[in-house]
Amino acid sequence: MQASEKMENIITDHDYNVKFSYMGAPVSFPEHWHEFAEFIIATDDGGRYSIGNEQYTLNTGDLLLIWPGEMHSNICVTADSSLLLQFGDNFIYNCHDLALNYRHFRTYHKIDRETMPELNDVLTHHMKEAYRISSSQNPFAETASTIQIYSMLMALGTYVLNDLSTNQASCDYNNPNYIKIQNACAYISQNCEKDLTQKEISDIFGFSHFYFSRLFKEYMHTSFNDYLSNERIQRATRLLCEESIPITEVAYLSGFQSISNFNRVFHKAMHYSPSEYRKRYNGD
Repeated sequence: MQASEKMENIITDHDYNVKFSYMGAPVSFPEHWHEFAEFIIATDDGGRYSIGNEQYTLNTGDLLLIWPGEMHSNICVTADSSLLLQFGDNFIYNCHDLALNYRHFRTYHKIDRETMPELNDVLTHHMKEAYRISSSQNPFAETASTIQIYSMLMALGTYVLNDLSTNQASCDYNNPNYIKIQNACAYISQNCEKDLTQKEISDIFGFSHFYFSRLFKEYMHTSFNDYLSNERIQRATRLLCEESIPITEVAYLSGFQSISNFNRVFHKAMHYSPSEYRKRYNGD
């Protein structure tokens, strides 16, 4: 069996959307990416991984979160030293609230057992419980495992939003304007391939241009332009999985008006050109 098969096609006793590998990751594996999330619990000290331009060393009990589309590698991992979980990006994109806050989730990678013990304990508990359930004869094992994954994501999301509120001006999430901004974000995500402007979106949702800009920054912790650019990049990464779609078409389907602008923005966000990024899909 080749390394890519061992790493990417995780085998369980059942054909579930949630897949596990226990003590089965290769010692090393080159840079690659895929459209599913990969969470790793270290069961030994000293395993080294890379995500983007950052390197992470895991000790026993540490948790590493690799998000869909992120370039990553196993630099040097002790054989049989981890519990690994994979689940599809549909877990995130099928839930409006998770999708809205996904860009914040993606900034969290290493959940250190010593420095973030409470979050580490909660996430580890749900992941191990999902593994136990998926290995059982429970007739509802797939549903029960899925609930555990969503419990992980909700726990992480709560931590992320609390952390944002602590480090930035607090937001009133009960304000009706927050719902409008969420709806505006959903509209942007669904229509990011179009030539959207902040004035157009503010008019649609009944805000003045200035007030919309202030509320958007307050509730979403980013600017309208950065949010729109991020949505376009995320759409592009999903389209790049389909090798039959030319890169020029990926650019236009993602809302970029020129291939040169697409290449520039994509490289800035992902540190690879679109063609280089596509070549590393699933470690091919």
